[in-house]
Amino acid sequence: MSESSPLCSTSDIWSTVVCVIEQTAVFARDAAVFTARTSLVKGEEIAHFIADIPSPRIYLAWLGTFVSTAAARGVQLWNEAIERAGLENAWQQASGILNEALDTWRDGFARTFPDQAHHVADQAALAATCVWLILCVFLFLKGVFAVRACCRRQRRNVVMFFPDKSGANVGRICKELSSARRRVWLAMYTLTDDGLANEVLRAHARGLDVRLIADDDQSDIPGSDVVRLKEAGVPVVYDHSHVRMHHKFAVVDDVLLSGSFNWTNMASKGNFENLVIMYDRHTVESFKREFDQLWSDFYHRTGRKTRTLLRSVNALTPVRKKALNASGM
Repeated sequence: MSESSPLCSTSDIWSTVVCVIEQTAVFARDAAVFTARTSLVKGEEIAHFIADIPSPRIYLAWLGTFVSTAAARGVQLWNEAIERAGLENAWQQASGILNEALDTWRDGFARTFPDQAHHVADQAALAATCVWLILCVFLFLKGVFAVRACCRRQRRNVVMFFPDKSGANVGRICKELSSARRRVWLAMYTLTDDGLANEVLRAHARGLDVRLIADDDQSDIPGSDVVRLKEAGVPVVYDHSHVRMHHKFAVVDDVLLSGSFNWTNMASKGNFENLVIMYDRHTVESFKREFDQLWSDFYHRTGRKTRTLLRSVNALTPVRKKALNASGM
């Protein structure tokens, strides 16, 4: 192929796009094979594996191989440059060694794959080709992330109604908690279900961002798990208000659980309740902002209430302090 001949001789745009993708994939495959043969440990095995792939379209999966291989080779050459040059004129020596290595690579690649030689005719052409490959990898990854986001948006909400004596609904909640990888933010009016509380503790033990917003009056009712979670190290704040912190929702990674359902045995097996598991990104973000706002407000309230209580105790006479301590407060 001469330098003046077009890369793709197709007439319509989609055929041209497919042709460019195939040509890019083939070049990436050839560059990865050549670099693997000359640079990497066990490079021959990698090269044979890549060369045995039958269809050029599959070579798209190997676009990243050339980039990672080139990066590894660059690190190796840089280390060699530092070793040769020492501290004096390290940058100049490294630049010379890298240029020499690039020229050697270009010449060898052009001899091995003459059909691809025009892509590496000189260092400018090689640089342009590398930029194009990096752009292709970037666009490919963006596409993968876009597809994943689209799939998440297409997940259907799960609607659950109670009472549910089978325990399937609570099991689904436990499944969401056990699959969490980043956060479990819980705003719950009443929390007495030990099974759900144990899942929250396990998420905390995995090092996730686990936080609990609780109603101050409901947190110390008989059977409440709030104190147990707090003693285990889970950050907890209270509303400290004459009105109720009546929310019943949880943000688990990018999933929202919200409804009338308190995390109690009575709610799951006795009451008429509802709970919806939602995957809509905008809805989840709204609840994240609400949680952040409540956490900030209640965190400062909790601090003020604690400081006020300490000041009140310090203001007591020694006799009243002794009586207060004797009462267990």
